[in-house]
Amino acid sequence: MERCGEGEDPVPAVAAPLSRAKEVLRVLSRMGLRDARHRPVKRGGLLYIPVTDRELAAEAGFETAVVCAERSLRGATFKGLLAERREVPPEVLARIPGSFDIVGDIALIELEPDVAERYGSAVAKAIMELHPRVRAVYARGPTVGVERVRVLRHIGGEERTVTVHREYGISICVDIAHAYYNPSLAEEHRRIAELVRNGDRVLDMFAGVGPFALHIAKLRSATVIAIDINPYAIACLRRSLELNRLRGDVHPLEGDSRLADSMLRRVFSHVIMNLPHSSLEFLPVALRLLEPGGALHIYLVAGSAEEARRLVETRAGAAGWELRVVEVRRVLQYAPRRWIYRVSTCTA
Repeated sequence: MERCGEGEDPVPAVAAPLSRAKEVLRVLSRMGLRDARHRPVKRGGLLYIPVTDRELAAEAGFETAVVCAERSLRGATFKGLLAERREVPPEVLARIPGSFDIVGDIALIELEPDVAERYGSAVAKAIMELHPRVRAVYARGPTVGVERVRVLRHIGGEERTVTVHREYGISICVDIAHAYYNPSLAEEHRRIAELVRNGDRVLDMFAGVGPFALHIAKLRSATVIAIDINPYAIACLRRSLELNRLRGDVHPLEGDSRLADSMLRRVFSHVIMNLPHSSLEFLPVALRLLEPGGALHIYLVAGSAEEARRLVETRAGAAGWELRVVEVRRVLQYAPRRWIYRVSTCTA
């Protein structure tokens, strides 16, 4: 038998004439004999279809052979690849999460420091093998500081942190090392945009790289003031404005949202407060900027919808405001039995 090349294995296969290849594929799949981990091989007018059991295939009347077939990654997982290659001990593999985020062409996975140091390159290789569009992989730690920047460790691929992420057809410039962005919030960005009407004025108090602002301006002829204290985030938003054709207007503003009511007038139809751990501290400022009947969208961490509602109503009452809660939505899980909620309210 011929010598197999890199990425190939010697496997049993059924030899089918090209004219009958689709029919034979269907029969083998129905019989449970199709080996989906290897690709069929076309040679000399025949298609050699890898099978899991050569004897059973022969008993079924098929002509069989052994061929060098390229490995297929269809249906594989990166942890499955690591286990198959035995590059990571089982006790360490159990400490590696089964999922990761992809931002543009950069993958981010949560790894404990000792795992990232010793096995990070193997993890990165498996991820990039399964996802060819991923060009860089980072192990991520907690979010730190008022600028909400993640602790990162480069473990594979290109050593860069700036990328362009696509969300609902919108190009969003992201610097993962210097600005906060969570791709899991894509649907939430869209939900808020759909609540805005043409002609509305929107204040995004903790805009980050501007996904809420970009979604709103893409969908509606509205005006958005996007404030963030992080200059890198604002620089990314300005770049995104160059990359997209928008219906509305977005005005990036680098600054501290604590001072927003001294910089802006009370004209906003919507105020977005996506700073879950601290949003309630800014509630009095936001309320002073909201027009009568305007909508406030507050993100916070709570153990239940009832707790989230109570926290908002209590803080507003302490500031002398009466709010009508319109919706409480659980957005993301933050920790065991703790979630990020959005509480949307209207002023009386």
